[in-house]
Amino acid sequence: MEEEMTVLKKNALKSEKIFERELEELNTQLSVQVSLNLKLSTELKAEREALQKSPAVMTTNHRRRLKWLRRQEEQQETTSPALALEPQREAQGTLPDRTAPPPSVWKRTRHFLGLRKPERWKRRRED
Repeated sequence: MEEEMTVLKKNALKSEKIFERELEELNTQLSVQVSLNLKLSTELKAEREALQKSPAVMTTNHRRRLKWLRRQEEQQETTSPALALEPQREAQGTLPDRTAPPPSVWKRTRHFLGLRKPERWKRRRED
């Protein structure tokens, strides 16, 4: 029993060390990504300020890029899960009510598989 406990403790220590290494690696990756993000955002701000200060020098590519950047910022500011669902909720309220219930799952499956309809359905149509 004691041997099993020691083996389990050793295994737990090994797995703990592995998880600690992975955590350290992930932390370093995160710090690299954050620093890269900060660097790119400062470059972007500097470029945007330079473009806004001298609009006469702007080329069409610069203007397009500036418009694209503005759209991206607007999307990031306005896009949140709660805000994204509001237009859908409003649209659902304006839809007309269904008059017939949706077909059953079996009917849709049968139609998808190309199976024949029962004879009684054909008789209804003929009458």
